[in-house]
Amino acid sequence: MKKIELKIIHRSGKQNLNHYRVVSASDVITVGSSPNAKIRIRDSKVDDIHASIEQRHGRWHVVDLSSRHGTWNGKVSIDETPIEKTMVVSFGDETLLIEPIEVKPFELYLQNKTITLEGKNLVETQQVVVLLGQNILSSNMLAKGKKIQLRYAGQDHSFEPAQSEKWLEDKLGQITVRRRLVTAPVFINPKPKNFIGYFPQELVKSFGIAFGVTLFFFLTAWLMPKLMPKDPNALDNNKYTKMIFDPEVIKKQQDEAKELKKKIEKKEEKKKEVVKKEPEKKKPVALPTTEKAKKVVTQLKDSGLTDKISKIAAISLSADSLLESADNNVSKSRNRSFASKGVAVKGATLSKNAGAFNVTSVSTNGVEGGTAAAGKLGGLSAGGVGGGGVVDAIEEETEISGGIDPAIIRDVVQKNMGRIRYCYERELAANPGLYGKVKLTWVITAAGAVSGQKIEQTTMKNSMVEGCMLRIVQRWTFPRPDGGGDVIVAFPFFFKANN
Repeated sequence: MKKIELKIIHRSGKQNLNHYRVVSASDVITVGSSPNAKIRIRDSKVDDIHASIEQRHGRWHVVDLSSRHGTWNGKVSIDETPIEKTMVVSFGDETLLIEPIEVKPFELYLQNKTITLEGKNLVETQQVVVLLGQNILSSNMLAKGKKIQLRYAGQDHSFEPAQSEKWLEDKLGQITVRRRLVTAPVFINPKPKNFIGYFPQELVKSFGIAFGVTLFFFLTAWLMPKLMPKDPNALDNNKYTKMIFDPEVIKKQQDEAKELKKKIEKKEEKKKEVVKKEPEKKKPVALPTTEKAKKVVTQLKDSGLTDKISKIAAISLSADSLLESADNNVSKSRNRSFASKGVAVKGATLSKNAGAFNVTSVSTNGVEGGTAAAGKLGGLSAGGVGGGGVVDAIEEETEISGGIDPAIIRDVVQKNMGRIRYCYERELAANPGLYGKVKLTWVITAAGAVSGQKIEQTTMKNSMVEGCMLRIVQRWTFPRPDGGGDVIVAFPFFFKANN
């Protein structure tokens, strides 16, 4: 009858979790999620004792033990299936690969075969084999006629020697002791050629390495004195030796280091003295404190002459510093003249009537010169801008990403700076304290046009100025980007009033 053993591989997905070998037909392998199961499946769908692997009628079977979710071989549910070939059995998300293996008995011990060996120095010996079932526990060659001594279950046992080439067999509990006579050659080791042959090869090799290292150090120590100079003073005259061992050289180097340290300290002290010296404060010019001087100052204030002098100076400055606008797109509805270009305006005259100075006429070069107002500047309407505004591009914060040279983009911005300034100065007339930073972003398309313009950041927070800037930027055109694609630009502007 064939003897079948089982090889079982426990898997989870593609990972092998464990291996089992089932040898005895009396073994019952339980499968389940319980810690007491021989093969434990860690899946909530598996029962505590889900199935078993056991022998029935001389054949191995997989038996489902009325589990909730069943035992599966592929897509087929299993109740009791014989294991005739390799099969994969599923328990929830884990599987068992079960492979039956046929074990053939060793025929040498089932038949009375005579072993005939040829050679020199043939001798009859006793072959002793100890078996557990069909498995060999030990096999030895003993001298002919020697009794077999065996210790089993804590006791010593003795068996009679073999008398012929036929197997002599004795049972001892679960083991079987077999012995017989065989004729085999005796192998005699040849004598070594020299004394080294008496030592193991590994020992000889280790000894050879140790001997070679020792010989190397010995030769080095023997040859070193011969390589040294014969003159004992040769090392003393060497400059490098003097640098290391000569105390005079060492003291000289130390003195030089001290002098260098003193020079550095003196320079540091001089620098500190220069910092500590403060510039001499000029004594304030003492104003006249006599009663006569105080009386003159009081009379000037009472007469109003100082106020008139201040007004004359202010009128003169404003008449000489009016600037014309560089942008012709000034809204006519505002009726205000302002300037930002820095060109002096002609036509302002002053006249003297009865000891007082009056402005008789002021003309401007701005668009829509404004309306005359009685008692005020004839060329500028009330509340007009005299000083104008300044717009600066903050190039350090400019960000340009794409296929256009940043210098080209800056040139386009500079050419249109007057229009940006116009947006600011138009609102500056109504709000003289208006200033701040506005950061615009826009996209230059593959055709060179502007799209997606928006206010990225603003500290001015004036919708009129910011809306005007967005409309102006939308009309700008740029060269086509290299390689097509869009160019993203982030450009900050800083606005402030001249006065």
